[in-house]
Amino acid sequence: MNLKQKMRLSSFFCLAFLGAVARVQASSSKAASLYIPSLRYTAPVGWKKTEKKGANPSITFRKNFDVIHVDFFGGKHSLCQTPRDFLANCDLGAWGKPHLIKKIRLSHHEVPLYQRKTPYHSPLKARGAVVMTKEEFCFLSLGKRFVVFRYAHQSPHADFLRFGEKAWMKFLASVQAAKK
Repeated sequence: MNLKQKMRLSSFFCLAFLGAVARVQASSSKAASLYIPSLRYTAPVGWKKTEKKGANPSITFRKNFDVIHVDFFGGKHSLCQTPRDFLANCDLGAWGKPHLIKKIRLSHHEVPLYQRKTPYHSPLKARGAVVMTKEEFCFLSLGKRFVVFRYAHQSPHADFLRFGEKAWMKFLASVQAAKK
């Protein structure tokens, strides 16, 4: 096999691989929630996804220092049965009350977008050092259950290009819930 044939063959395999990746991304871009079947959203492309099961299941998307959480509450053994319970009890008290930033459109609803201070363990600081960052979050009520969408840039350095914030806004714009 000469060099020209090898180049064609390697180009073919590269294109086949990229096509397979594009099909996987397209098929998984609209993710149905296992926890609330009527909830749909587009997962951020290139972000690592992890899931936590239990009374308060959650899905986390992470890329570099940016984190988007989707937390499900209101189930049988859930810590919080309503958004008001979340605001009052679920790990907000120690860091102060959240404040309203603005109202946003989420699915078919206009909802408040809150901001609060939250701690995280920075890999850039000394071992065990806790750094405070700002976290944005909002709620979407779906019958007896509700979902908390949260975003934080977990770095002591500012994100001047706002990659994470742009992905967060695009993610929120993709959220769709079946109309009641």
